[in-house]
Amino acid sequence: MEATKAISILLPTRGRTEVLKKSILTLVDKCKNPKDIEVIFGIDEDDQTVIDYVKSDIAPIMQSAGIETRANIFKPLGYENLHTYVNTLAGSSQGEWLFFWNDDCLMESQDWDEVVKSYTGQFKLLAPKDN
Repeated sequence: MEATKAISILLPTRGRTEVLKKSILTLVDKCKNPKDIEVIFGIDEDDQTVIDYVKSDIAPIMQSAGIETRANIFKPLGYENLHTYVNTLAGSSQGEWLFFWNDDCLMESQDWDEVVKSYTGQFKLLAPKDN
């Protein structure tokens, strides 16, 4: 499948609505070209609070920024199977770049998407610096 987005953010989340919103807001606010990214959530089917929160609070933020957003719903796999969430989300991505993101991370770099896209066409594994 040919990439239709520059960056796919793979974001498994469970039970942490407030940190999720703060995390998403930093990604959106620091992004130069929001229409070039997509966010794919991984949510457990028994986490109705997060499912409802993404629909009611996160979706409007993403729509107003022009960011394509989807969610994959999983039978709960537990943290020890985080790789299964990420691999499944990657399989449904449309981006040239896969960006694994945690729901409690905060983006601090302005125009972070431009930094990632500057490596397009190269075989690279990029790792954001953490604090």
